[in-house]
Amino acid sequence: MHSINADMQFPVKVGVILVACHYIIGLVDDRSDIDARLRLVLSTLATTAAFWLDPTLVALNLNFSWGINVGMVPAFAFVAAALVLVSFIFAVNLIDGRNGILAGYAMLWLTLLQVTADALPMGYYVTAMLCCGAFLIANMRGLVFAGDSGAYLVACTIGVLGLHAHAEGHVSIDQLLLWFIVPVFDAGRVLAVRLGRGQSPFRGGRDHLHHVLWDHVSHRWAGALYASATLVPSVLSVMVPSLTALWLIAAVAWLLVLSTSPVFFAKLRTV
Repeated sequence: MHSINADMQFPVKVGVILVACHYIIGLVDDRSDIDARLRLVLSTLATTAAFWLDPTLVALNLNFSWGINVGMVPAFAFVAAALVLVSFIFAVNLIDGRNGILAGYAMLWLTLLQVTADALPMGYYVTAMLCCGAFLIANMRGLVFAGDSGAYLVACTIGVLGLHAHAEGHVSIDQLLLWFIVPVFDAGRVLAVRLGRGQSPFRGGRDHLHHVLWDHVSHRWAGALYASATLVPSVLSVMVPSLTALWLIAAVAWLLVLSTSPVFFAKLRTV
């Protein structure tokens, strides 16, 4: 496994520019409240341009933990990779509804990618972790907030590192899905519920998983339950990667319990 370094085109040029573009999109939205549809278009255009300039991010084979590799037509792989990254960026932005969530997940994802794929030079990794840790402390005290700019910065960085790690064969596609299961599951569930009700998926609401948890149980329990949905199965996928599919199924089942069981919540409220 090789660290990303200055000799590689992706992170130094196209990757950094793509992250910067999303940070600017988020920053403008924080100041001027851009319509979500316009942000989606801008993100898609920036991502498409980045993949066109540097196609090494686009994996032509989907590698699964149980040893199956699925080849894809280049054009389809290009579209799929762009769709996945843009969707992930917006999904991460949606989970940033409680202090500590974004920074906590950023540190977890960076560590998982570093351990499995040696994603960054160690100095960059340590610097990123220190920055995330400092932000986490200040954010938990209500002193600073990420906003859309911070969420896009984190999501785009993690997303491109994840795509690169998969394209290089360091992590399987189901491992990435497991690590990112909370924003993916939450966005998918909210989208399905809102469309089922005839509501716009772009409107705000208190139907995200963090709202459900923090509205029904104590803050201590809510934080522990929210973290458990990713932390435990992700660590298991690193320790026993061949069983990643099993850990993924367990994580989805646990998220279904957390999002649909008021009786379970009622018991925890009194603890």
